[in-house]
Amino acid sequence: MNRQQFLAQFALSPISGVEDPIAAHPLAPKFKPASVLLALTERQGELQLLLTRRASHLRHHANQVSFPGGKVDDTDNSAWHAATREAWEEVGLEPERLTRVGELPEFHTISRFRMMPQLAFFDGDFAPVLSQDEVSECFFVPLAHLCEPANRRAVDLKRRGADHRVYFMFWQHHQIWGATAAVIEQLVRHLGFPRAPL
Repeated sequence: MNRQQFLAQFALSPISGVEDPIAAHPLAPKFKPASVLLALTERQGELQLLLTRRASHLRHHANQVSFPGGKVDDTDNSAWHAATREAWEEVGLEPERLTRVGELPEFHTISRFRMMPQLAFFDGDFAPVLSQDEVSECFFVPLAHLCEPANRRAVDLKRRGADHRVYFMFWQHHQIWGATAAVIEQLVRHLGFPRAPL
């Protein structure tokens, strides 16, 4: 899938059937707002998704694969501003290089954040400059790999008496799971690909 195909499919597909089980939590409206950036770039006609590995000393989700992003600060004037600011701080991706595509529906996390995923493209070579306080690694995954159902898995778990679906994806030595995998699952299904098998 190239950039034009992505844009056409993203614009034509209505977003429906979003899985967000924690949205039913009684405190969900009071979860802290956070924003993440799904940054895509086209290389040799194929789209690549930028992901990071969080630093090992972080309080939330240490060592996990994630999108650039974080909580929305009082100085952020929008979820887009928060996501692009965090991408600049974490991996050195300049906001002016980004072309906004849109956003996916909110997703509530077990760490009590109300996550607002922002989608964007960027062009040209990118040499990451990592914030050692936040990120231990930055890498790209071909979107086509993530769209393939055989590369995604879903597992139903019981948590506090309720069913909770957890998604897993793998790329090289990386395991992607939790909220990051759930948002990727949401994106690829929005693009018209089958759901991850159980």
